[in-house]
Amino acid sequence: MDLQNRKLDSFRPGIYLHYKGDLYEADHLMRDANDNSRVGVHYIGLGTNGAKDGPRHMIRTWEDWTVIVHKDGTICDRHRDSICLDTKNPVTPRFRYLGPFYKTEMLNLVS
Repeated sequence: MDLQNRKLDSFRPGIYLHYKGDLYEADHLMRDANDNSRVGVHYIGLGTNGAKDGPRHMIRTWEDWTVIVHKDGTICDRHRDSICLDTKNPVTPRFRYLGPFYKTEMLNLVS
């Protein structure tokens, strides 16, 4: 199994917390029909506060889904144990896995 597929094996369907504080349910991976190397995560927002009109289902590339970000959302390329090695500031996954299904206590994490 190649490195890309090993990384994809780490995907878990369930509830995720976005670094900005919203909850999302991600249910499966998707492959671009025109580019087999491009994989995305299918997800839907669980909150409706500030929801935009239009389709509720969304997709992000696997790479974009799994990055580690600074508080302002910029990508951190050098980190260890949730700390940026360059700035020494905390970093977090863009989407952090919370569990396989929604629980009301997850609302305590929403900002």
